[in-house]
Amino acid sequence: LNSSPFFKKGSHERILTALMCGSLPVTTVSLWTKEQFTDSEELLLYRPLHWNDIQEKVQHFLSNEAARQNAAERGKNKVLHAHTWDSRVEQLLHFISSAN
Repeated sequence: LNSSPFFKKGSHERILTALMCGSLPVTTVSLWTKEQFTDSEELLLYRPLHWNDIQEKVQHFLSNEAARQNAAERGKNKVLHAHTWDSRVEQLLHFISSAN
């Protein structure tokens, strides 16, 4: 569970770490998480104070281990493809070179 409602446009590394560990994170929605991941396919998104909206999704994945593992694996693959430190260095170098 990652509760970071103050991240409106960004995220927290806990989401990426959880996925790399094989977990299916339940996290607050932000612009970044909505752009980078598919809700209920790679992680579970919820809006703060809207607990009833997430309850059905959580129950589905708690009662279906194969679906949970598949979603966690899809999320992990996305992290490996686009959200490693190597990826961030490449993005940073590209940003720096385009700024010159």
